[in-house]
Amino acid sequence: MAEWDPYKTKVSARSTRSPGEAVELTSAYHIAHLKIGQRILEDGVVRCGLVFDESRLNKSRTSVTWVSANTWYQGSIYGNVRSAFPWSYILNWKNIYWVEAITSYNPHAYRFLLSNRNLNKSKFVTPYDPSNDHGPLIKRENKWYRHPDFTSEFMVEGDLELDHCTDMDFVEHNQSVCRPFGSLCPERKTSKSVVSARVLAFLLANDLHCVDSVLKKPSIFDTSRPLSDTVDAAATSISRQLRDKYDYSGRVESKDEQLSILSAALGSLAAGQKNTALNLVSLLKSPECFDLRLENVINRHFGTSGWKLPD
Repeated sequence: MAEWDPYKTKVSARSTRSPGEAVELTSAYHIAHLKIGQRILEDGVVRCGLVFDESRLNKSRTSVTWVSANTWYQGSIYGNVRSAFPWSYILNWKNIYWVEAITSYNPHAYRFLLSNRNLNKSKFVTPYDPSNDHGPLIKRENKWYRHPDFTSEFMVEGDLELDHCTDMDFVEHNQSVCRPFGSLCPERKTSKSVVSARVLAFLLANDLHCVDSVLKKPSIFDTSRPLSDTVDAAATSISRQLRDKYDYSGRVESKDEQLSILSAALGSLAAGQKNTALNLVSLLKSPECFDLRLENVINRHFGTSGWKLPD
């Protein structure tokens, strides 16, 4: 009996799925905490690291990036900043190896290693053929499928370039569980709205363009809006955190100086220095001035001309 047998799945031709039946696998997600997410955006790459948890690979000196096809209805246990990658890029002709099932998770997690190396004789992993082996990851007629009722974890040996990212958004953190940091995690009670504001502020303040291609996709709810719903929501959060919190006492008339003040405020917000950001915003003339200059900064960053804060 193979270790993956308890997690086997099958493809059904029926329009409604029964428990245990497969769903198509087209994308997988990397989720990170705020500061790690900002570093990824600065580097333009999700960098691999040594496996350190209870995995049997933790003594193999294998460096991986972690992705999963799952979404989390009670909040992610890995952070707030989510990047999507196409399965074709993640796999990229790599060899597939079964690693283990983690039965202490609820639901159980099944883990695969995707590697360019030939590890057929490794004592840590087992070769896996998705076309013939009956497990939680299967390939049928050139389509990929996964078992959706367990947690899928794919350990990719190598980095993931953000150039191949197909979407970026923000998710709520699970308020009870944090897999990397446990009870010491400072972000379990931080909303995705707050995180989204700091990440967009980080991109704007540091003139980073590594995810412009996905953030410039028109809104799925209103195609007349030139930027994604992620940008709209994050910019709205910036406005809510900074716009109405101070009496505007400034007398700065120059547009360039106003833009410099707002850019500095965004940098402070990105760094978690909200009080400094608020003090800087108070130098502007009015809430309307704040709105206008935030719109200017965002349009300049993305090369758009008609973007405005959502009503």
